[in-house]
Amino acid sequence: MSFDDLGASRLTAALTVGALIVAAGCSHPASPSSAPGSAAASFGLPVNLSQIDPSNSMKVWPYGVQGGDHPNGHPGLDFMLVIGADVRADQSGTISQISPSTYAGETGIDITHADGWTTYITGFFQTISVAKGQKVSQGQVIATAAPFGLGSTGSASFHWQVVDGSTRAYCPADFLPADLRAQVQQLLDQSSYPNKDQFPALCNPCPSGGCR
Repeated sequence: MSFDDLGASRLTAALTVGALIVAAGCSHPASPSSAPGSAAASFGLPVNLSQIDPSNSMKVWPYGVQGGDHPNGHPGLDFMLVIGADVRADQSGTISQISPSTYAGETGIDITHADGWTTYITGFFQTISVAKGQKVSQGQVIATAAPFGLGSTGSASFHWQVVDGSTRAYCPADFLPADLRAQVQQLLDQSSYPNKDQFPALCNPCPSGGCR
């Protein structure tokens, strides 16, 4: 799939509008192991990697990419999926919010975890199988992915973000066990996305205030 599809077009626009600036000497926020309510290596992936769309050259869009509607850095990871792919809870917790997101037709699903972290999962969904206040377990299917953009027939995609109690975003890859992180890294290595030479890592540097 080329960048002409609606999903890739939005990501391309986010990267090409405005200046692309990497703050010298800055890094993404401290690893989960050094943050309150440590959750290091306790999260799972919110997607079955076998459901990544093989026809889309941009399989993963990484954390920290700056420009467009993310001038201070992309605060999560995006996955390009086949239509109807399962979206799963990355860790056990409670569905604290289901609400419209920034883009027309998108929905945000928030999961609050007992250790003080909150997951934001945002995208276009065919179905949502949870309700606000519901308890979920790690790996439980909470939604199925729809094509990005109203009326689109391209790849499905969704945004995965993890924040602390102050809503500061951390790189989700830092929450994964080594084997799962390696699998996502392998997908990133195979991915083609704008300005990959400037933002080559799963967790690229953010300004001192954090990606947002």
